[in-house]
Amino acid sequence: MIRGIGVDIVKVDRINEKNVQKILSQKEKEIYDTFKGQKRKKEYAAGRFAVKESLIKCFKRFIPYSQITVLNKQSGEPYLDEESVKYLFEKFGGNGTIHISIAHEREFAVATAVVINED
Repeated sequence: MIRGIGVDIVKVDRINEKNVQKILSQKEKEIYDTFKGQKRKKEYAAGRFAVKESLIKCFKRFIPYSQITVLNKQSGEPYLDEESVKYLFEKFGGNGTIHISIAHEREFAVATAVVINED
């Protein structure tokens, strides 16, 4: 059963170094630091911010951004790491899967999250 669907859009230019420190988890910051250009760094952080805001809409509760880690498979597909999924279901109840998607278009990053309960 679908527990929640969330969508969020972020203007990439809103991202600055101050909010990057609040938005990204430690693992995400390590990846962020490997990018050379500011444009790519901002796109990366904006996508993660959009995912985390989408998850807040799914669970209908605030989630500390740094508690959630969005990674990418080799194919580029984004996913939440196991610790993040475990954290969310332990904190808000239930058990299931979480699907996410991120897209970038010019000055925007958009993300969708779908939370499916298995019980």
